[in-house]
Parts: sequence; C-alpha cells; structure tokens
Amino acid sequence: MLVAAWRESEAEIRQAFGLLVSAEKRLKETFKPDSYLFDLSRTDSRYRRYEDPDELLRELRKDVWRVLIDRMELRRILSVKRNEELNRQIETGKDLPDIDEAQILAMSIFALKPSSCLAVAGSGASDALGN
Repeated sequence: MLVAAWRESEAEIRQAFGLLVSAEKRLKETFKPDSYLFDLSRTDSRYRRYEDPDELLRELRKDVWRVLIDRMELRRILSVKRNEELNRQIETGKDLPDIDEAQILAMSIFALKPSSCLAVAGSGASDALGN
C-alpha cells in the first residue's frame, strides 16, 4: 500500500509538472512574453523549476523515508551516533534507496544485518547499533 501510494503520487507529480510548464508557456506567450509575470515557479520569494520534478521528488523521497523509519520504530534500536548518521543521510538525501517493497523489507530486517543506515547487506547488528 505504501509503495503503491508513492509510485502513483510520483507519476502524478511528474504529469502535473509537465502541465504547469505548458500552462506557464501559454500564459507568457499570450499575455506578456518578456516579463517575469506568469512565472509559476515563483513562490514566497523562492523559485521552483517546474521543468524538472526531480527536486521536489527528492524532497518527498526524504519525507517518505522519515515516515517509514518512524513507523518501523527503527530509531529505538539505534545508538545516538547511528541516529545522527541516519538523520544526516536523510537530510542530504545521499544514497537513499528507491521506495519499493524490497527496500522496505530490507529496512524491516535492518537491525539484524545492516551495512549503512538505509542500505542492507554486510556488517552485523552490533555495528548498526553503535556497539
């Protein structure tokens, strides 16, 4: 259910971004081509590039992993050091695995055989727990 929700949402976001690019282009061409007006990426003095949904999807991927980790209560078994490493890994988004059934299953057995915070294989549970 979680993976299906992610996949469907990701596809819809990609489609929506394409629609926004098309609408922005049409508005600019029709109303005022050489203006900052009708720039749909302008929000609260920040800019979002709707030509490329990957930025938003990267942020959403981090949010999904935060929720999954919380739901599996993995932080309870990690040392303070490993929790800090996990926080950094999620915050930077570096090496975050795909959101799919295999990765979620791997995370569910994380305490038994982790090699890094969000990847499975390799070292023993005592390393993951900071022991």
